[in-house]
Amino acid sequence: MTLRPEYVLPGPLRIIPFLALLLSLGGAPVWGVPAGPAAPNILFILADDLGINDLRSFALAPDGTPATAPWSVDPSPTPKIDALAASGLRFSRFYADSSCAASRAGFLTGRPPVSLGFRPAGAGLAPELETLPEALQRLGYSTHHVGKWHLGYRHRQAWPLQQGYDSFYGFLNQFLLGRSGARELGRPTYHDPWLQRDNDDPRVAKGHLTELLGDEAVRLISEGGDGGRPWFISFWPYAPHEPLQPPAAIAARYPDSAEGRYLAHLASLDAQVGRLIDALERSGQAQNTLIVFASDNGGTGRHRQSNGPLPGAKVFYYEGGVRVPLFFTGAGVSRRGRDDRIASYLDLLPTLRAVAGEAAPGDSLDLLAPVSSPGAPRRDNLYWSGGIEGTRQWSVLSADGRWRLVTDVLYPRGILQDPLSPAPLRALHNPSLRTALTRDFERWAALHRRVEVVDQTVAGRRRLEGNLFQRSPGLGAHAMALCIDGLGAGTGKQLIAHHEGVWELTVERGLIRWQINNVEVEAALPEQRGGQLLLLSHFRHRLTKPADSEAQMTLLFDQQVLARRSVHGVPAQREHLDAPLFIGLDSRGDHGFAGTIGPVAIWNDLPPQHARSGDAWLAWSGG
Repeated sequence: MTLRPEYVLPGPLRIIPFLALLLSLGGAPVWGVPAGPAAPNILFILADDLGINDLRSFALAPDGTPATAPWSVDPSPTPKIDALAASGLRFSRFYADSSCAASRAGFLTGRPPVSLGFRPAGAGLAPELETLPEALQRLGYSTHHVGKWHLGYRHRQAWPLQQGYDSFYGFLNQFLLGRSGARELGRPTYHDPWLQRDNDDPRVAKGHLTELLGDEAVRLISEGGDGGRPWFISFWPYAPHEPLQPPAAIAARYPDSAEGRYLAHLASLDAQVGRLIDALERSGQAQNTLIVFASDNGGTGRHRQSNGPLPGAKVFYYEGGVRVPLFFTGAGVSRRGRDDRIASYLDLLPTLRAVAGEAAPGDSLDLLAPVSSPGAPRRDNLYWSGGIEGTRQWSVLSADGRWRLVTDVLYPRGILQDPLSPAPLRALHNPSLRTALTRDFERWAALHRRVEVVDQTVAGRRRLEGNLFQRSPGLGAHAMALCIDGLGAGTGKQLIAHHEGVWELTVERGLIRWQINNVEVEAALPEQRGGQLLLLSHFRHRLTKPADSEAQMTLLFDQQVLARRSVHGVPAQREHLDAPLFIGLDSRGDHGFAGTIGPVAIWNDLPPQHARSGDAWLAWSGG
């Protein structure tokens, strides 16, 4: 059967005020005209690989209930963070993604990472999206990012200043910490790291990474205390992420073991949080600052039971990999204590926009709004979809929080669990519920795998624009369907699709040829002139071992394989991504296709291996 993909409407256009753009060009932060007396400053602290059992204020007893004394070490290495949590509103069932980049993408956009091409990492956030810092800029805030970015480093369009921040100090990727301004990759390090300011090249900074980032955040807070606009600072330190290299003075207080060094990392993080609180108090801003603290994913579990008693760890979609600490304290927090509602990292953007004075959309959840029914479930289930090294996994948490279905390499058919059960991996037998949750996930995944692009005709040339990091193959997994009529008509070279400098699909001399980033597959034209061309590709780029990078390309016509190729050592695409994708001709209007090309549909994923039949493809793609 031949599918007829529908056009995909574009998302909301990105709004960047001209004044904010001018401010972002400067090297130092500028504190301008205040947005209004009621708008508080916002300090967003995001720990890295911090498990729910790493904070005494969130730790759980073996039966899954809040613990009274869970620590094997006394006193706790995080007394300042625990005191902050106790002073505000802490969420006992807050969920992020299971990997660093995916969670960060969700925090800053309020959208599922899978819809942004992050599974678990991605090339960057589409420029037309309005990120959290861009929304706050529009509402009158100055915006500043300190620490780890991990939302794209190869392409300047993905860097912090291009995504809504007035200033940036930190590192785009942890593999850049140990290398030079040539943007070579190496082992992460906390000692004398290479750090970047704004859009400049990285430079060696003498000292310990956690303390250097703390110095920058303290400086920003102190300068913000001079008055002017409210500010938003995202302080995203690397701790307690590996490698285990805590500051020597703090490490000396703990055993010389892997667990001891991990505890020292926690203490180092706590010390910097304490410095930020002191800076707020000294500058007179403590009463007018909202503090948000969270972790990007669960702990690795390598050095202590960071997630216990929850099963699973970082990169897995069990409770321990995605259930993390979250608390709010300070300005705008009217409630204290524990909130047991199901909360998601995708709720942070609408919550902070509401704090800044903009009403949250009707379908979003404001975590700080008054709660009329504390026990009421969410409106929808929570979903996760990802994969590490080509291994697919996904999970669904029911809206009432009582059931979790997880599929991964160990449980390809899925394992149904009670997330609050003290028996962490006990499978529950409920076939009807398993089927319902599976179908819910398939509908959700089909919707969010679609890539939103603008398909338009300008000056007689049809072109696709928007979503430059997902619109064309060559970065991660990708699928594109084109409805074709007239294959084999005409003579000479004819272009079906052309993205200058990146890829093209051509017909010439009885052959159909598909080339991406110097990787090419070709096949004889099928006898049938009309049908659907399906282009499947997966470019897996190894950050530290480029020679192990791999490209896989498969060209199908009406579900029949025409050509397939796998190549190793393929370099990542770095340039020309912002050029439009032309359909049926090139950018100059030459080499026009003799037939007709109907709707084009794009997905940021590959279908399962069995999706060769029309029915299977239809179920996977959503139509």
